[in-house]
Amino acid sequence: MLNESAEIVFKTNSYFDNIYSPLPQKNKNKFFAENFSVLYDSPFQISNSKSYFFSSMGCRHEVVFEGEVKKYTKKILSDLKKITTTEIKMMGKSPNKKYLFIINMTDSAYGGLEHSSSSVNIFDPCNLFQKKDYQKLLGLLAHEYFHLWNVKRLRPLDLDTLDFQSPILTKELWFAEGVTSFYDNYILLQCGLLNKEDYLAEVFQDIQALENSDGENWMSLEESSLTAWTKYYKPQSNSHNTGISYYMKGAIFVLCMDLYIRDKTKSKKCFLDIFKSMYIEYYQNKNTGFTKEDFFYSAKIATGVDVKKEFGKFLSSRNRLPVYKYLSLAGIQKEEKQKKLDLPFSIREDENKKQIISKIYQQRIGSNTNLSIGDELISINERQVNNKNFAKLKDSLHPKKEAELLIARRGKILKSLCKPYFVYLDSKLIFQQSPTKRQMAVRETFFQIHE
Repeated sequence: MLNESAEIVFKTNSYFDNIYSPLPQKNKNKFFAENFSVLYDSPFQISNSKSYFFSSMGCRHEVVFEGEVKKYTKKILSDLKKITTTEIKMMGKSPNKKYLFIINMTDSAYGGLEHSSSSVNIFDPCNLFQKKDYQKLLGLLAHEYFHLWNVKRLRPLDLDTLDFQSPILTKELWFAEGVTSFYDNYILLQCGLLNKEDYLAEVFQDIQALENSDGENWMSLEESSLTAWTKYYKPQSNSHNTGISYYMKGAIFVLCMDLYIRDKTKSKKCFLDIFKSMYIEYYQNKNTGFTKEDFFYSAKIATGVDVKKEFGKFLSSRNRLPVYKYLSLAGIQKEEKQKKLDLPFSIREDENKKQIISKIYQQRIGSNTNLSIGDELISINERQVNNKNFAKLKDSLHPKKEAELLIARRGKILKSLCKPYFVYLDSKLIFQQSPTKRQMAVRETFFQIHE
């Protein structure tokens, strides 16, 4: 059945003016799919919204907005053209003659799903007003568009044969999504939609998320990939302590690898050389999936660098990635200022105005501390806690004294000690002031804008 062609006819009432889909259209309400796999990979949007068009390097792009965008339409279309043009230039050619962006604007929403000639994206229109939030939309669109090459064509061997009845398990989502996550913000940098400082801020945000979690000591990148359906997409209150995101760490992993390759090749090669060579070999020439060993072999052939020796262990082992070691290859370092005390947990206020412990940072918790998620925090050092004074109470702590906590758990009043620790209010990635020539070469080629 999957190999049979299909004709799809919509019988809509006069209320709807348009039906949008990447499939060939026979008339207003009739579409054709060459087989059911193509059909399942093709979204439909029934709408009264009109669509917009632009072309990038031989590919005609259609964009449909559902919801409020108003004055932002022109800017989004202009920025999308920059993104698509940059990505096609990076890869040399688009695999498509046409591509459909469906962008649904709806409250408190964020996400996207890639298809072979389209993507469906959701975003909160209230987040169009601020620069940082708007950049998040651009990053989402850049991410889903890069999937044209990564996943929808170049793919891990486990994804070679699709099973529409059950999840497909693979250890290579660090590549499928991690590589794509690395390139989404890097593409914005390349087409001038992110400056260097904003790019480093985005990278540092992911680094901090890893640093503030104990997950790297509990889960490898491959384990994160393999358990995506049972853990990543089904998080619970302790997931941040025991797991990692293959999107986030995968992107940082690829960034480190890219800088390492540039350093070892005197900035003549980078990760993109590996990706493009694999795209040619495994998609264009063979149209088959690749394995981890295929990746390491391709990396050696494309760059001359044995990345398996340097990075292979970080895929399968539960070790922290020494991020700053690799950032230093480009003369990038962490700067920390304004030290203050904090406690290793977060609270939220419930409907009864009680302060409930909502998150515990396991790597910061001492052996004397008896806390559980869901505990009510009553007082700190005999001072009652509320949502207005929690920050001030933390500021009053002594760095060498454990705080005395009073909590309520399942009807019982308990006491616990908790050691505070220092955090930095102003922490960011910066460029070293006096980099070596070697560091400067890596930095300049990495941040070089390709017109």
